[in-house]
Amino acid sequence: MAKAFNPFEHSHDHAHEGHDHDHDLPAAELDPAQQSLADALRVSFNLLKAVMLVLVVLYLLSGIVWGVPEQKKAVRLRFGQIVGETRQEQVLEPGRVYFAWPYPIEQVVQVPTNTQTLVLDQAFWFEMPANAAGQTLDQMQGGPLNPEKDGSLLTGDGNIFHARWTVQYEIADPIAFISNIAAPASDDAVVLAAAQRVVRSVAEQAIVHAAAQASVEDITRGTTQPEQDLVRKDMTTSLNKLGAGIKISNVIITERTFPLAVRSAFNEVASAAATRGQRLDEANQQADRTLTETAGAAAKPVMKLINDYEQARTAGDNARIVQLDARLDWIFNHLQAPRWAALEGPAGEQAWALLRQLDAARRAGDEPQAADLQNKLTAVLEAAQVPLEERGLTSLGGKVSQVMNQATAYRSEVVARLQAEALAFNPAAINPGFTGQGLLQQYRQNPKVFLNRRWQDMIEQVLAGDIESFYLPPGQTWLDINRDPELRKRREEEALKAEKRTGG
Repeated sequence: MAKAFNPFEHSHDHAHEGHDHDHDLPAAELDPAQQSLADALRVSFNLLKAVMLVLVVLYLLSGIVWGVPEQKKAVRLRFGQIVGETRQEQVLEPGRVYFAWPYPIEQVVQVPTNTQTLVLDQAFWFEMPANAAGQTLDQMQGGPLNPEKDGSLLTGDGNIFHARWTVQYEIADPIAFISNIAAPASDDAVVLAAAQRVVRSVAEQAIVHAAAQASVEDITRGTTQPEQDLVRKDMTTSLNKLGAGIKISNVIITERTFPLAVRSAFNEVASAAATRGQRLDEANQQADRTLTETAGAAAKPVMKLINDYEQARTAGDNARIVQLDARLDWIFNHLQAPRWAALEGPAGEQAWALLRQLDAARRAGDEPQAADLQNKLTAVLEAAQVPLEERGLTSLGGKVSQVMNQATAYRSEVVARLQAEALAFNPAAINPGFTGQGLLQQYRQNPKVFLNRRWQDMIEQVLAGDIESFYLPPGQTWLDINRDPELRKRREEEALKAEKRTGG
């Protein structure tokens, strides 16, 4: 009896040399069910090969970086080592497509580079009281510090205060950061958490160091810039030593206070310091106003010369006294002051000498000489690095100008009066061509007549005006006077009217 044909049975009969392994049987020898099964197996096998090929392609393409997002940089690792010889090759910048072998051959690690903020609001702050909700610091009642719960900082002079800080930073060097700080990770949260741990540790250490260099007066005055700068500098130094690749962009003290138990006392000190500063500002403003009212725009250079003059007198420096006295005389005579009046040293002496020569040339009307001297003066001031706006002259105004003008007018008046008196006394001595007689010539011609005439003139001057006077010749004379009160009243009224008319 013939054996039924089995399409899955493999016969290894090698009796015939022309045997091949083609198991496809003629369709005539297969029934429809067997044919369908064979076709299905063939299709499934081809489909499996296609799927496997697609998976292999997808696996090979899975390492391609189609684009690094903005505010991020990426680093490619091959078996844990950074790929690339130069930094440009090692850091994958945004905006390009990069090829990488799939994991675990290569791994692309993306590092956020945008600015991060670390808030230290508890490390150096006290534990808030249970009833502190809605209360200000001044309203809170605090007891002794609890070292287990209350954070604080110790100043260099042994005082305690609390502070809250904010640190802004960014990962500037992803290669250094991955190499020294964070293990490669695909999750940004993991990368940023590693960076924050390092920054927090370094910040706390730097803050403690900065507080130890401050004093209670610094805290009371509220000057935060020195402490912030010191913390940023210390943090940068520490991070550079770690090779962290992290850049500190800003450090801010958001709030600080003394322990609640002594806060009111320190607030009073701070208030007194603020009042002191305000009073000093007001005093300086008043001093500036007084100087301006006294000498105008030239007040500061003139005041500097006067102070130097007083110091020279105290020190007994005669040469310096003469020098400054000459400069002050020039200023008061001209009612002008050079803005560079306080220039010291050889440059100052040369500038003052040229200024005097320039003034003399202008008075003489020698314009070419004046122009040459002006150029020399400008060159001296430029060599002394005097700013352009400080090279001119400024008017001496205010009360000093008024007093100097009054003094000048009075001097002119006195000189004119004395010249008139000298001319009246002896005109020939003043004007040799004068032919008339003066008082001296009249006296020499007839002394008695001259003296009687001068005596009469003096009496007229003394007895002139609204006064009751009597001139009695030598000898004994009796006068009985009954003064009329109406006459006296009229004279007093007339005198008052005259004073009102003259504004007296």
